[in-house]
Parts: sequence; C-alpha cells; structure tokens
Amino acid sequence: MTKKKDRKTCEKCGAIVNINNYSQHMSNAHGLNSGTGSARNKIAIIAVVSIVLIAIAWGYNSTLNTKQITSTAVTTENSVNTKQITSTAVTTENSDSIIQSNNESDEAAVKIPISEIGDSAKFYTYDSKGETAKYFGVKGSDGKIHVAIDACDVCYSRKRGYEQTGNVMTCGNCGQTFAINSIGTANLSGGCWPSYLPYEVDGENIIINKSDLDQKLFMFK
Repeated sequence: MTKKKDRKTCEKCGAIVNINNYSQHMSNAHGLNSGTGSARNKIAIIAVVSIVLIAIAWGYNSTLNTKQITSTAVTTENSVNTKQITSTAVTTENSDSIIQSNNESDEAAVKIPISEIGDSAKFYTYDSKGETAKYFGVKGSDGKIHVAIDACDVCYSRKRGYEQTGNVMTCGNCGQTFAINSIGTANLSGGCWPSYLPYEVDGENIIINKSDLDQKLFMFK
C-alpha cells in the first residue's frame, strides 16, 4: 500500500482514492468497513452485551427483592399469628383464673339443699386438713330448719354425739335431751348443749361457712 500526499492506493483494486473518501470507497466498492467502522462495531457490540448483562442483573435483583418481600410478609404474618396465639393464651389464662376465683368463693361455704332436710335428722361430715367435723340438720315441728354440731359443748371429748328420739335430740354421753325446736342457737344454759353452728338460708340452700366448721374441728380430735 502506497501513500501519496492526500491520496491512497486501494489494496483491493489498486485504485487511487482521496484519503478522505477511502472508507466510503472500501464500503461501496468492496463491502468492507475501515478500521474506524470496525471500532464502532466493536463499541456497538460491547454496548449490546453491557445492556444484556444489566438486564440480567436487574432481573436477578428483582427476583431477590421479591423473595425478600415474600419472606418478610411470611415473617410478619407469623408474628401476627404468634401474637394472636399469645393473646388467646393470656385470655384463656385469665378466664381460668376467674373460674378458680369463683370456685374458691363457692368452696368457702358448704351448701345443703333444703330439700334434703326432713323430720329425721341428717348427719354430715366436713373434712379439712386431715381432720373431720360432724354436724346435723333437722326440721322441727315449727317447720324451721335447725342445724348444730354433732358434739356437746361440755361432753365433746367423749366423741359420742347426738341421736334423735321423736322431737328431741339426746346427748350420747350424759343422756340430756334437747327439743329440736330449740336447737340452733348459742349455748343458753352453759352446760351440755349441741354446739352452735351459724348458718343462713339462701333460696333453696342452707349455707354454712367453712371457717365456722374449722373452728369446731378441735371437738373431734
């Protein structure tokens, strides 16, 4: 290839071409690009490859972000469920506490249905801390319920209690008798007497506080 001033000899066909038109000659006459054109093609290829790589990277990041969002959503949902479960557990626990409180209130007293009490004395036992107290209830000729401890204020250490004979209760130790209609009060004579046991009538039940029964446990030791 020989250069003369501003002209250049074509290495393909030997034509002498103005150097400024050499690229156009090579393209038009021989379908070839000059070095400059090749460089541009390389740049274009690099640009396309870069765009493809950027698109792939963007797609990967989008997928990653989607997974992170989904994971966050699941974590949030699980957290909400956990809070709901915890709340339910707390509600249940509080509910149990209330029920236990009510049971404790109910257990503070003994209830005896009035329907159980008739003209014949009915005897009951009360157990507390390994000890037992005894008491009875009977309906008198006055139509009222009469309740007392099955022990005498004086004779209780003999552990013989009472038995019914008609309209009276008889001490198993000294034989003294007490009209049923008079039973259910504090000791009136200071001697032998069916020990007093406070009670109330509430609707269809007789209510006896356990604390009052606890005070009588000593009579049965």
